[in-house]
Amino acid sequence: DEKRDVEAYKDLSESNSYENRYELDRLQDDLSDLIDERLKGEPIPSDWWKPSARDVETLRAKLDDVPEGERLAGHMLLDLVSPRENPPGTIVLPHMDAPEKVGTCTTAEVYFLDAVTHRMGYSRPDYVLGSDGEPVMILKTAGEKSAMTLVETVLDGVRLPKGSLVALTLSNKAGLNVDISAVTGVQFLRLTSFAISSESRAEAVGPLLAFQRDNGMFGCDTVSMDDFMNVAQFQTGKGPYVQWPRQEPMDPNDI
Repeated sequence: DEKRDVEAYKDLSESNSYENRYELDRLQDDLSDLIDERLKGEPIPSDWWKPSARDVETLRAKLDDVPEGERLAGHMLLDLVSPRENPPGTIVLPHMDAPEKVGTCTTAEVYFLDAVTHRMGYSRPDYVLGSDGEPVMILKTAGEKSAMTLVETVLDGVRLPKGSLVALTLSNKAGLNVDISAVTGVQFLRLTSFAISSESRAEAVGPLLAFQRDNGMFGCDTVSMDDFMNVAQFQTGKGPYVQWPRQEPMDPNDI
């Protein structure tokens, strides 16, 4: 359960053993539940680990030596008990007052993936733009209103890595793009497979990656967050066209 994960990270901080390994999908379920509890104003139970500043510093340093997927989830867990100071320019997302019952959609990646690979025939995606007009999220083109973050954001003290799948509530929507000011609530769902670098993706989310390959999600093992940002900047007029490696040539006018 969630408490077990926090206690396991505590054990890791007090030893030099890295035998405590985690399944990223289980950690993400716990993270989603924990963040939801934080958003509801629920305090962390009194019997949970309350790390000192030194504990947190030690553990964050040790997380640099664990696999990428566990490192991302570990820092998020630590943010729950000891939020980091936000660097200048950080996008702080508004929490959802009443988190919605939204599924984590194991196939969400295919809708985002098509923006880069153009293999499934989905429509051009919409984007959430920051105050400077730069794209910060790509909206899912089907189903419930959800999005994938293109930059690191902060939700109630927790830093969400780029590539996070989130549910959104919007005050309005007009045209292809949505201003960040129209986002009235955000709920963390999970990390997409794209949050993990292509080099570490198989180790971190092997079963999910195998599912994506088996279901014809072309590019699921190679498309990166940089690829998504390149397409997003081109489609929102903020950057030049950048060719993504494909098996056949692509006309920029197809985008």
